[in-house]
Amino acid sequence: MQAGLRVDHKTAYCSRRPSGVRIKLGSFIKVRVPVLVRTARVIAALGSLAAFLMTWPAAELEAARVDDAFFAEKLYPILDQAQCRLCHGEKGVASTTRLEFPREDASAARITAFGLALAEFIDPQNPGNSLLFRKPTNRQQHTGGERIKQGSGEEKLLLSWIGRLAELSADERSAAIASGLSHAGGPHHGVMRRLTHSQYNNTVRDLLGDRTQPANQFPPEDFIRGFKNQAEGQSVPPLLAEAYGAAAEKLARNAFRGGDRNRLVPCAPRSSADARCRMKFLRSFGRQAFRRPLTDEEIAQYDALFRKEAAAGDFLRGAQIAVEAMLQSPRFLFRMERGPDGPWYSYEVAARLSYFLWDTMPDEKLFGWPNRASSKPRSKSALRPATCCRTRVRASRWRSFSASGCGSIACSTPSATGASIVISTPSLRPP
Repeated sequence: MQAGLRVDHKTAYCSRRPSGVRIKLGSFIKVRVPVLVRTARVIAALGSLAAFLMTWPAAELEAARVDDAFFAEKLYPILDQAQCRLCHGEKGVASTTRLEFPREDASAARITAFGLALAEFIDPQNPGNSLLFRKPTNRQQHTGGERIKQGSGEEKLLLSWIGRLAELSADERSAAIASGLSHAGGPHHGVMRRLTHSQYNNTVRDLLGDRTQPANQFPPEDFIRGFKNQAEGQSVPPLLAEAYGAAAEKLARNAFRGGDRNRLVPCAPRSSADARCRMKFLRSFGRQAFRRPLTDEEIAQYDALFRKEAAAGDFLRGAQIAVEAMLQSPRFLFRMERGPDGPWYSYEVAARLSYFLWDTMPDEKLFGWPNRASSKPRSKSALRPATCCRTRVRASRWRSFSASGCGSIACSTPSATGASIVISTPSLRPP
């Protein structure tokens, strides 16, 4: 039995009725109590939702709105705080990769353009598999480690921006990439990178056949933000300059001890004054030492030095002094990158590729690559290395290359001395 409530326009009274409670107003509108209870619950829920929306922080509501200004205002400060620019900056250890952050004094418009250009690093079909997401969160091996904590609010903002980039059309994406990345527009600032000690050892080994590893006796290298090849930390203090001089003298002397055992001279001189052979040697060795052809002025300087030393009747003595001088030249000790407008851009790209993969100077095959293109190309695309190249990389360089994450690598047939790999090199294209 259920208690009932009967209400008319004059009175309200209760009675016990087996049919349930009824309410009668005037002409007796009949509503069952269970229905009233459900209605009251719905009204209460709507009231709670309204109260929640009124108290939800404005920042959370704004986070759901992602426009072009979102990157500069919300995400870029996070990347800046994560110190991404230190490595992916103009002089950073990762400056040779596709990703180069704007300079510290960049305008908001420049930063916005850069944010849109990051579309190059996303997968529109599967945004969660994008390099822009996997690298900074260290879901894919990243030399810099986890810069954005997984599951954090910063990661959510990153995903929001990746979602915005994934919505770009193919034309919008191409235009953004072309105008926004540092390597795709704006003036190029020349970079000088001193050979690291390991690069010096490997280079004199391949250039002269010397395996004494003289750089092991050089003053220790400075670490800057955990790396030895940061351009701003690669000065030449007096102790290192002295070590370079002593090493050059010893290397040149050993190279010609007992004759031209390493066949550095590409011809047989008829006499100590053989001008034809002398010039051929200076051009061939100079191209290898400087990693680009010598200018006429440089040829004249080394030719005068050579002739003066060989005047006593010894051609190889002239060659030795020329080698010693070249090994102390900044053009040997530093890798100079003047950019697409420089006179030796093809050779700069070849050297960058070689030192990136093998930590040493280009071999003859790679030296020949710039000769198949103009030294000052009409377009950047004409100089891009093949999309895929096959090579053999020592185990130590394989680990270093893998850790850099600057290319897509597929490995097969590992062996004790190295591994045959296929390297996709979109990151090795010119800046």
